[in-house]
Amino acid sequence: MNVLVPMTDRSQRVITLADESARNAGMPAGPEHVLRGLVEEHDGLAGHVLDAYRVDLIHIDQCLNETTSDDRVSDSTCTTGLDQLLS
Repeated sequence: MNVLVPMTDRSQRVITLADESARNAGMPAGPEHVLRGLVEEHDGLAGHVLDAYRVDLIHIDQCLNETTSDDRVSDSTCTTGLDQLLS
């Protein structure tokens, strides 16, 4: 059984931003694009939390630009920053 959960305007905007980011990069949308959308939609709770951890669009874009063809981040500063955020 499929259950559709209504999305808020803000959550829909995050998904739209993620999709636009992925399309601009010529790749399918992934979690990294949703993260970018959350940071870009900075007025929401997630945006405030990510801002408190100093996650910004510049760093996310650098990491997205450094991904290799197998979708793994090639720069250790990107994964190190993410590890620090999640710990």
